[in-house]
Amino acid sequence: MVDMGVLTREEARVHKKKNIITQNIGIFPEEMLIEPHFTEPVSLQEGDMFLLCSDGLTDMVRDEEIEEILSKKEITVQADALVKAALKNGGRDNVTVLLVKVKK
Repeated sequence: MVDMGVLTREEARVHKKKNIITQNIGIFPEEMLIEPHFTEPVSLQEGDMFLLCSDGLTDMVRDEEIEEILSKKEITVQADALVKAALKNGGRDNVTVLLVKVKK
């Protein structure tokens, strides 16, 4: 909804349906039919990074703080620093973080 311009990032953080799962990984076929989301191809460059995380991170750590952690630390400690930031801010849910960095 943020990408479509319906909500601002701040509105999305507190939206009443923010926890509704629309896509996921590892679901059983009989549970739900998943419609993949396709985008235009992305041109990758060395140093680009992907963050796959649970709402245990994004509910507890603001986007700006996540960006700051990812910009200032080595990849070997970034995931741990993100989890620690979420726990420090209250850690009300499980915190899952996976980082992938492009190397050529």
